[in-house]
Amino acid sequence: MSNKKNSNPIYKLEFINITKKFLNGKIVANNNINLGIEGAKVTALVGENGSGKSTLTSILFGLYKQDFGEIKIDGKISDMYQSGAAKKHQIGMVHQHFHLVEKFTVLENIILGQEDLFVSNDDKDALKQKIFELENKYNNFSKNTKEKEKFEKYYDIELELRKKRFARYHNKLEINKLEQKLKKLTNSNLIFYKLNILKKEQKISKLKKEILNLEKKSEKFNSQISQLKIDFKKYLTKNTQKLEEIRKELDFLKVDLNTRNSTKYGILNYKKYRNRFDAITNRYGINLNPDQLVSKLNVGDRQKVEILKTLWVEKDVIIFDEATATLSVDEISSLLQLIKKLRDANKTILFISHKLHEVKEIADNIAVLNKGNLIANYKNTADVTIDHIAKIMVGTKITLDFKKESPSTKKLLEVKNLSYITKKGFKAVDNVSFDVKEGEIFGLAGIEGNGQEEIFNCIAGIKKATKESKILFEDRDISNSKIKDKNKFISHIPIDRFKHGIIADRNLAFNSIITSFNDQRFAKIYFPKKTNQKEGKNLVVDNKEIYRWTEKLIKKMNVEGASNYNIEIRNLSGGNQQKFVISREISREHKLLLAGHPTRGLDIKSIKNIYTEIINNAPFKATLLYSLEISELMAVCDRIAILYKGRIVKIINPKKFASEKISKMFVGEV
Repeated sequence: MSNKKNSNPIYKLEFINITKKFLNGKIVANNNINLGIEGAKVTALVGENGSGKSTLTSILFGLYKQDFGEIKIDGKISDMYQSGAAKKHQIGMVHQHFHLVEKFTVLENIILGQEDLFVSNDDKDALKQKIFELENKYNNFSKNTKEKEKFEKYYDIELELRKKRFARYHNKLEINKLEQKLKKLTNSNLIFYKLNILKKEQKISKLKKEILNLEKKSEKFNSQISQLKIDFKKYLTKNTQKLEEIRKELDFLKVDLNTRNSTKYGILNYKKYRNRFDAITNRYGINLNPDQLVSKLNVGDRQKVEILKTLWVEKDVIIFDEATATLSVDEISSLLQLIKKLRDANKTILFISHKLHEVKEIADNIAVLNKGNLIANYKNTADVTIDHIAKIMVGTKITLDFKKESPSTKKLLEVKNLSYITKKGFKAVDNVSFDVKEGEIFGLAGIEGNGQEEIFNCIAGIKKATKESKILFEDRDISNSKIKDKNKFISHIPIDRFKHGIIADRNLAFNSIITSFNDQRFAKIYFPKKTNQKEGKNLVVDNKEIYRWTEKLIKKMNVEGASNYNIEIRNLSGGNQQKFVISREISREHKLLLAGHPTRGLDIKSIKNIYTEIINNAPFKATLLYSLEISELMAVCDRIAILYKGRIVKIINPKKFASEKISKMFVGEV
């Protein structure tokens, strides 16, 4: 444990007596923290929700000004709250809460505030020198000419493989578009086609031929990709992998040099920006469309945009604040590999995560915070176990082990032939059917992007399924019901709480009733409907009752930092905002609970408490649970639907399947 002043030259950063309070001292986010951060190392900050991790890193990034204390960078005291201080010291931050403009494209969001990629003559010379050194390293890596030839072949195959995959993806989108045109034309009853049936038949025939040709093209792409994968493995050796890293770094530096000075007289050179985008995404293995609007991206892809914003310009220090919380298993693995590469390139990393297996894998040092205090600081040695870290964090060992009653045979929710097609014509959900019984917790699982989010949002009413789709609750068709009507019997913990769960600038009392504003118990004057006395409009609110309700929600989930109901919800930590939303949705009257990523960004103690509440809430209701954490689904759910490419691979009883078998189902293997 370390809690004293440090002035050690090995530290890249030093937090000295850092103290930060909010709401006139009612919330102590950081209390006299002294912590040294080693250069070219990964330091993990762990602790329960509201322990002060994000606040500490936000002070370093210049988002907050500490009330007391100093920050040293390379041994010199620095005022990080000054405008441009983080940029000057080359500090980047991947934020827990996204800072994105919805109506901008991916590329526009990345370059926003980073338009000027100016490089001085000295920096340009340094870049050229680095390129020269890498070229020499590449040329001298192996004296064996055959090994170099092998790598050249390996590299060419990798480029070709990437091109083929890209082409296959766009070919698939084109097939979906034509299929939709064909469907509309076949079902069309327009007078024009009634008068000219022959023209309609000719057009249908033409569309069918185009689809057939594209399908043949897809089969050809599949065959070519399979062969390229086989060829790729032939040349995969330790040497080729090392040479690939050098080559990727070399390619990036050349593009980096050529894409500097991308603005002239205030005009942006988008061609250079696109080249830079391609180089960075290739270097770090991040797949995104630069022209896609951010408003159309799922949560995982938005996280990737935040990461790319940080990597756009060279950084010495990078803060990852819960960066893995919204990513799939494969994406997490890729990100952890990326962090290792950044560390090997002498970057200093601050890594905040509640997933202790990630911390154990990636960290060189582990600092534990509790209620704003630094309570431990370890080297990540073999004797520092995950259980040991968890015990320091929460005071006891916690396991996800639950007992629950068996569900009845009565079906409450029925989903029949559900399909969802994106605006670009991509079939994200393909003819999915399942039911959820009374008292059952039913899970949706799979690698993110395989249709789970779309199914969840179609049932919630956020997205609209195709006409053939049927969603029934208690034998009543709710497929086209409005969200306000669904709110009468559905409680919804949204996948994206900022978009669909809270209004950040309003207080806790207001946020406690945003899904039940017209509930009669919150009214002093209530105007009921003639047709249904239980429904009506809340004309004058009863503030005392709303405050009592808010206090009940705070206590139910132990929402820390919520000292009273007038605090704006944005002042709570991300985890405590999540706990407040969950408390609200479980506490209000409902027959169906939709829980989307309920434990995202939460510590193990909170996760246990939340699933205990969900299980206690389950009797006589239907619960649909969507999570990327398969271990949590297996611990909580009665049945799980495994999805792949928008279809259900299998509906399983998790108690009868090993996690290894389930992982294979994630890629379509039954």
